[in-house]
Amino acid sequence: MKPEGSKWSGRIHDPDSGSNYDSTIALKSTNSVKVQDCAFGMFCGGQTWKRVG
Repeated sequence: MKPEGSKWSGRIHDPDSGSNYDSTIALKSTNSVKVQDCAFGMFCGGQTWKRVG
């Protein structure tokens, strides 16, 4: 991942499928980040990850 404005961009690997995806990670709050990925530049999905502890 590389910084790109207020988010980080790069590629992630899904070991279950063996596929790579374009992805971004953006800080939502001090305790969470939004992780988004896109396949073929069209089909996008994402999750919000929260800090544990």
